[in-house]
Parts: sequence; structure tokens; C-alpha cells
Amino acid sequence: MLSPFFRFPYLAQTGFLRTNLMLGNMVVLDVDIDSKDYYSETSEQVVARTMARLEARGSGIILFHDIHQRTVDMLPGFLAQLEQKGYTVVRLVPKDSGVFGRDVITADAPVFGGALRPGTPHPCPLTQ
Repeated sequence: MLSPFFRFPYLAQTGFLRTNLMLGNMVVLDVDIDSKDYYSETSEQVVARTMARLEARGSGIILFHDIHQRTVDMLPGFLAQLEQKGYTVVRLVPKDSGVFGRDVITADAPVFGGALRPGTPHPCPLTQ
């Protein structure tokens, strides 16, 4: 089964493309906080910037790129910081029980082995 979740590459989209994806039973994911982990910076700078933006906003979807080794290396520490500050990471999962012929998307319990304790599902990927 293919994932029903889609993020526009480079966050570049048009109303036409977005509407057609949604009509095709796709869920378009937006980004609330861009970590800008593609900049030539240290992991510490990426974490500091991302946490500052998260704390200013309070919650949201954070964009990281797993193609950057520094991002992969800093992620366990970042997740631990989220837990320490009371945030919860959730996994979005499609459910077959649709409404009006469309899939229902729900937040599932955290799946990060040991990085975060299982918690109550939340309606958005990060909440405090």
C-alpha cells in the first residue's frame, strides 16, 4: 500500500496541484517549522534554531531532511530535548474507515523506541 501522505518538494505547490492530490485521496502535509538543516551549520545550530522556532510557535510540523548526516546524528538528542520540554511526537496513520468515501487520518502513539514514552494521541504532530 502506498502512503497517502504527500509533501511538495521544496514546498512548491499550486492550487491546481494541491486540489488534484486531495481529490485523489492524498493528504498534503504542510510544514510549520523549517529546520533549515540544509544550511552549512553545526548540528547544535540547527537544534537551537529549530527549538527556538518551536517554542515561539508552541507546536507544529517540523521539516528535517534525513539525507544530511548531521541531521541524522543530532535527531536522538533533539527528540530527547522535546521530551524534556514536554512535547510529544506522534505518527500519522491512515485508517480505512472513511468519511464520505475518504480515508480518516489520525495521530497514533509515539513510535520512537525509547526516545519518547508512549502518550496520548494528539491532533497535530507536535504539541506542548
